[in-house]
Amino acid sequence: MNADFAAYAEKHDIFRLFETMVQELIVHQPEDPLNLISDLLKYEQAPTIVLYGPSAIGKETLAEKIHEKINTVIVDGRTIAQTLAKEGTPAGFQAKTYLEKNEVIPDSVVTRCIVERVNQDDCKLRGWTLIGYPNTREQSLALQMEGVLCSHFVHLTAPRDVLEFRAQGRLENEKGAIFHSSLLPPPPEAKTSEAPRTNFEADYDEFMKNTKEVLRSFAGYHTCIINTDQPLDDVCDVLFSFMATKRRSRAPFVPRTIVFGGPGAGKTTQAQHIANKYKAIYINPQDLVAKAISSPSKIGSALQPYVQRGMMIPDNIYTKLVTQRLSEGDCTTHGWVLDGYPITRSQADALEKARFVPNFVVFLDVPRSEETNRITQRRVDPITGLFYHLTNNIPPEEIAERLKQRPTDTEEVVRKRIIEAEAFYPELLDFYKKTVTVDGSRPQDEVFEEIERFMVQPIDKEATF
Repeated sequence: MNADFAAYAEKHDIFRLFETMVQELIVHQPEDPLNLISDLLKYEQAPTIVLYGPSAIGKETLAEKIHEKINTVIVDGRTIAQTLAKEGTPAGFQAKTYLEKNEVIPDSVVTRCIVERVNQDDCKLRGWTLIGYPNTREQSLALQMEGVLCSHFVHLTAPRDVLEFRAQGRLENEKGAIFHSSLLPPPPEAKTSEAPRTNFEADYDEFMKNTKEVLRSFAGYHTCIINTDQPLDDVCDVLFSFMATKRRSRAPFVPRTIVFGGPGAGKTTQAQHIANKYKAIYINPQDLVAKAISSPSKIGSALQPYVQRGMMIPDNIYTKLVTQRLSEGDCTTHGWVLDGYPITRSQADALEKARFVPNFVVFLDVPRSEETNRITQRRVDPITGLFYHLTNNIPPEEIAERLKQRPTDTEEVVRKRIIEAEAFYPELLDFYKKTVTVDGSRPQDEVFEEIERFMVQPIDKEATF
């Protein structure tokens, strides 16, 4: 795949849009596909959320919180038929015949009501949150066959005894908003009454009987499990964090990654982990400088005076060196991981003008004291060239006395390097607005695990959560 096209496709989410179009065409099979595609392009891909869980789990409360946050339309599968029957819509008219006879509304009619509701303009523009439905695998598949597909499926859980306690103190106001006498008290001025009671035990047993099959019907969707047996604010934090992520599309993923942070932040370690994991090309600009100087080339000759005098290499020379390497066939084919470059906004701007745009940028945030400790405690064996650390990688006793500290690893030099690096963080974070910040002070494996989680489920920085 052409690198420019890959960058364009990722920037505009072309593959996800293409997936959506194909799904809609397969589900609806219109006589005129172009009209359906045209209608799809009129609307942004608004969030479509299913909150799934047993009675008293808090679906109504969380749906309201989502509505307050991003203004999605709440669609309650338990009351949608009655609502549309009052409005006199086509699906509501079908439901009305059962309501007038006081009969149970068939699943097929409830499905038609939900399909009709989510296809109304407000749901298309603002997105929707579906609660109280589906409750069985058959209901799930029926909705999916009608094109009701969610962007986020949230499975809410809590211990049975907790739910039983919640079910006993439920209150509702005139608008149907749910409160709890002790867990979520209504405002003092609110007029509330005891919410209609259901047979909790029977409802819970029925829910658990169907859960496995319902979850199986949502396999492959962007899914999150949230334990609601915790403060509401904590539940909302987890929920909104999940909603700010999006499922990676099936598009081919060619990593173009930048890892930056201060001296001793662990850039090299994590950049190499990413390169090894995704079979990308690891690039350390310092290695490129050393290689260029050791070979007879114009750029090597241009670099020598600056390196010999310990001066900063001009951006134009540095960027040319890096972009030449990024232009080679292995980087185009397998992707690349840049270790500690760019350092400044001007370098980042030069990379972008050369059409090398990363699809993932990670900043390793490590306290100064930890960075200083990591570097000043390093020692090198002058005989073997091996590096040790006086606390993290203790050298054998028999070689301890001959170990040396490099001049660049002294505390004075390290502190100066850290301060210089920190001066450029704000402008780099501003330039790469979708940068993911990771706490790099933790063990290497934990840091990489978090980095990989963000790569697999990228954060949507434009989401308003």
